[in-house]
Amino acid sequence: MPEHQSSVEPVNRHGDAHSHSHGQGHDATEADSWANKDYLNNPEALKLAKMSYDFIIQSLTSAGIDKDVYAKWDVLEIGCGPGVVTRHLLPTFNSVHAIDNSQSMILLISQYLPPETHQNFSYSLHTLSPDSSRLFSSGVPLKSPVSEDLERELIPPRESFDLAVVNWVLHHVDDVPSFMGGAVGLLKEGGWLVITEMGRREGGDKIDEKPTPDGSFNAPDHYRSAYTPQSLIDVFESHGLVDVHAELTADMPVFGSKDREGGRKVPALIVRGRKGDQKR
Repeated sequence: MPEHQSSVEPVNRHGDAHSHSHGQGHDATEADSWANKDYLNNPEALKLAKMSYDFIIQSLTSAGIDKDVYAKWDVLEIGCGPGVVTRHLLPTFNSVHAIDNSQSMILLISQYLPPETHQNFSYSLHTLSPDSSRLFSSGVPLKSPVSEDLERELIPPRESFDLAVVNWVLHHVDDVPSFMGGAVGLLKEGGWLVITEMGRREGGDKIDEKPTPDGSFNAPDHYRSAYTPQSLIDVFESHGLVDVHAELTADMPVFGSKDREGGRKVPALIVRGRKGDQKR
């Protein structure tokens, strides 16, 4: 598998810069484990966000997609968190719709990137699932809360997208097949999915999974084991994506704090795939 040696400096923190739309239900009124995370004032989280954006653009460019083409695209950002990657996406693409299933993170993004001052931006509180395509295409209003109106709703801006991006999210997803079904379902025919994740080289040390006591991975400091390039390629292809390609970066100390796996270094894994034309 080809490897891209990133010229971006590594960061000393695991990529929990975002909270995550996983395959489980989430009540917008209940407290969530991603509350009170001060990502917007964390320089390492902001550095990782810029790296993640760069990885997305590098992936599109290496697929032969010109800037004048992707500049016209409408993007779905899955697991947007407080918007630290979103702010880089907005000036690059035609529009961005961000989703997350953490109300605390959605409220942060509503303050960090107010839609009234970012005309090509919208967001919704949404749990990704195979039913997402039906919800978006039928125009069912989705919760799009602001601090002064937690019940505010928004009709999805479109039923499908040219590109879906997922940054440092999949290791927190409980139901990966449901998550992937929702992501692929919201792509246009020919649309691309790009995922950045913790990576593991073939034959490399496996990072032990760290679930919560109830068996979930969707909480800070809990995660699935890192994917090898082939294992994530297999996930993409099992959901019908074609032209799938994976790259590993140079090792990054994303487990850099002393209480995390002894400061273990892992590479970032960037995987892209295209939704092929479906014969009906």
